[in-house]
Amino acid sequence: MKFDFWLRTALLISVAFLTSVLFADDLRSRATMQDVQLSESTPYDNRAIIRFDAQGNGYIAWNVQKLDHIPDHGVYVARYDAEQGRASETFVYIRDQYMLDMVAPDSESVSLLLQRREGLDRYDNADSNTYFQFQNSYNVLDIVRFSTDGRELFRTALVGNNGVDAGAYFLCRMSSFARLGFDGERYSVYAEYCTNNTSERTPDVHEGDYFVQIDARGRKVPDTEDHLSASHSSISSIVIPDRNETYTMTIGDGSPYGLQVRRYSSGRKIFTVVPYPDQDHLPYDDMYAEAESATDAGLVGSFVVRGDYIIAVMSTVETNRHPIKDQPADLLFLKLDRETGRTIESKWLTRTEQTDESMPYLMNYGEHLLLVYNISDEDFMIEEAAHLAVLNDEGNFIKNPIKTDLKVDAHSRFFYYPDGDVGWVRVEGYQAVAQVIRVAVPEGNDENAENDIIRTRN
Repeated sequence: MKFDFWLRTALLISVAFLTSVLFADDLRSRATMQDVQLSESTPYDNRAIIRFDAQGNGYIAWNVQKLDHIPDHGVYVARYDAEQGRASETFVYIRDQYMLDMVAPDSESVSLLLQRREGLDRYDNADSNTYFQFQNSYNVLDIVRFSTDGRELFRTALVGNNGVDAGAYFLCRMSSFARLGFDGERYSVYAEYCTNNTSERTPDVHEGDYFVQIDARGRKVPDTEDHLSASHSSISSIVIPDRNETYTMTIGDGSPYGLQVRRYSSGRKIFTVVPYPDQDHLPYDDMYAEAESATDAGLVGSFVVRGDYIIAVMSTVETNRHPIKDQPADLLFLKLDRETGRTIESKWLTRTEQTDESMPYLMNYGEHLLLVYNISDEDFMIEEAAHLAVLNDEGNFIKNPIKTDLKVDAHSRFFYYPDGDVGWVRVEGYQAVAQVIRVAVPEGNDENAENDIIRTRN
């Protein structure tokens, strides 16, 4: 009898171990990578983006850095062949401007968020102690739509075209984060930007976030602009799950400090919530004074809205340990009611004392969720190796995290393939080749393909 008991126990342990290994191997085998040649020049700030339209046509956009020996710097857009892993000849080239995001609203055009330089010549040689440094800044945020034969269909300046003096709004970083979505009727824009609150000689520049909606002809929709909701807003994300519904996430270092989530319906703000850290139990009265940056509150690479819920994974620490600074962070699962923003579930996915889990991206993955993140070592040197895991909607691991030979970083841009597979694109510094990663959804599990808005405009 004892022998049978121990035999059954050993068999159960063996089956569990083999199942775990098979699950890990299965997930690893579903992830593939292609190298895509972009140009002979150096991509600027490691940024490339892939998008598909509702008909399944692919497009890739990338930036080329402004260097003395590279005359053709700027933004490029080309068709992308996902099966061959190849970019065709470019149909858009814009010199001395830089791409922040792109969507494909139909099979005949692409729309881009671009930043360009305007009206800063008088500051180029200014004393940075007297004024603020804009020597290398591209201050204007434009939304531009191009036909697939390269014609500019519209261009609308959103902020920055009124200069950078007192009262003006403008982009204040060369590699600002900005997100663009389209629901079939309207574009939603969510961006990091700055405002100058005082006179030219006594600058008081504040960084925050900006939301606005644009109609299909490129005109700002009245009463949809929303300014400076989070101080020093960083790592912004946007999801449009349904027509006229937009959700945003950003990290702030004060007013509020933490992860801010907003819902907009037809451009009207419905709620603003800060699900983490607990705003009633922060360790300092002035978290802004303690935090060195917004990311001292945590990191969220991307999130999903599915069914009745908003779901995200945040790299952070317990409330009483904030700000993070040089502490190893863990992964926190957050589930909110999409109608009210109320927190439904909050629980830790990892609790590791020495490992710093960082930059978690969460994507729809058939019936489940795909989690992709990287880690830092004890010296907080980022290891870009991508860790993959599969979660259910309750935040339980369906497939435990595995380390892969793939890479992911803060500039990686995620997307969905037409069949619902998850992809991301990244570019090594000083390289002209993009790494395009694809994680296949198991057959018969194509939930993502049911909604073109989610698939093409997340």
